[in-house]
This record gives sequence, structure tokens and C-alpha cells, in this order.
Amino acid sequence: MIYVEMNGRTGNQLFDYSFARRLSVLLDDKMVLNFQHVIKHAAADPSWRNELETFQVASFEIENQEKSLIYTHGNILQIIFYVVFLLISKIPYKSRSDLFKRQERFQPFLNRCGIFSLNMDIQKSSCPKRRMYL
Repeated sequence: MIYVEMNGRTGNQLFDYSFARRLSVLLDDKMVLNFQHVIKHAAADPSWRNELETFQVASFEIENQEKSLIYTHGNILQIIFYVVFLLISKIPYKSRSDLFKRQERFQPFLNRCGIFSLNMDIQKSSCPKRRMYL
């Protein structure tokens, strides 16, 4: 199963969807999308919405939850690594590039347990055929 935390407006949503769709075809697996981040932003700015409804895209499941899908569908190892990643991201940083470097150093550990960030380099060899979170 491929789980995607959708964020952003049209361009970001289409990028996230297309990447997840490609993985779903390659791995012959289903996609589950969570639009909760989009819904939260829509409360303050109505230009935020599920833009995939506008396009004719292949079917997917929607599971809108308050928390990340990792907490509901992930195994204990995935949840632990994800929480550590969030804590590392909360440590004060000098610049955005410092934060990015910190996250980049931790990303291989997340990749090994099936958690991927679309703003990091994802290599085909590192994609396991099991639950994946984007």
C-alpha cells in the first residue's frame, strides 16, 4: 500500500499524485491519500482544496485523518523513526539549508523502513515492496 500525505495546491498535489501513481503501477499496489493538511489550510484560505477532483486521474482511496497515516497504518518501527524525524526537524536551525541537511542525513533510515520524502532524492533501489509513506 502506498500512503500519501497530500499538501499544497494544484502543482504540488499533481506532483505527489503522479509520483505515487507511478509507484503504484510499478509495484502493482493501491494508493491512499490523506488531504488533511489541505483541509486545514482551506479553513483560512479557500484556494486550498482537493485539486485532483478537477482532473481525470486514476482512482485512489481517500482517508482524511487528523494525524499522519503513519500513526494509523504504520508498524512500530515506522512510527518510531517518523517521530524521531519530526523531533530532529524541531531542533532550532540557523537556516533552511541547515534544516534540509539535517533531514537529508536522517532520510536513509526512513527510506529503509518505507518512509520517503518527495523533496529528497529517491532511488529505485531503495524502494521496498511494502507499505510506503510519501
